[in-house]
Amino acid sequence: MVDPFGLLQSLSQIAVAFAGFGSIASALAPQKTSDITRVEAGRLLNMLSATLPTAILGMTPSALALFDLPARWVWGISAAIALAVFAFSMPRSLGRTFHMMRTKAFNWFSGITNLAMLAATVTLFLLCLLGIPSSDPAASYVAGILLLLTVSAILFFRVAYSILRTHAPEPPAMAPGDPPDGREP
Repeated sequence: MVDPFGLLQSLSQIAVAFAGFGSIASALAPQKTSDITRVEAGRLLNMLSATLPTAILGMTPSALALFDLPARWVWGISAAIALAVFAFSMPRSLGRTFHMMRTKAFNWFSGITNLAMLAATVTLFLLCLLGIPSSDPAASYVAGILLLLTVSAILFFRVAYSILRTHAPEPPAMAPGDPPDGREP
């Protein structure tokens, strides 16, 4: 059986690492202003908006368990706090994302994937609040935190890629029919 408290602590540590990267990335990012840099900045803000609550929400059940509350209350209160955090932070993040969608630099696949995972996360927290599944009240909450961390990971990749692609050498373009190793056939 998986210890949900230990798992949540590990997920919180990963979220803090993503947030730390976000702070470093903001210093390394180019300072020119264009659609690309605005989208990069929006991704970075969305990443920080996802990772910091993930770290806090990952530790919330452990803190509540210290008060010797029944498991149903620990997970239900944690889910209610998570939903309150979503209600507070989501409008701004969604507005930023919809604004980024109007640029050519927006990656539709990762954007739609993240929005779908955020919707699933809210659904999982609602299920947890309602006590579903009743046999394991931690299951929905931990799954929600894991999805939120996955959103952070996708944003982490997109931010890192956009910063590093300007510095990484690109391989020469291959003509149709060229062998992948560059040698003559």
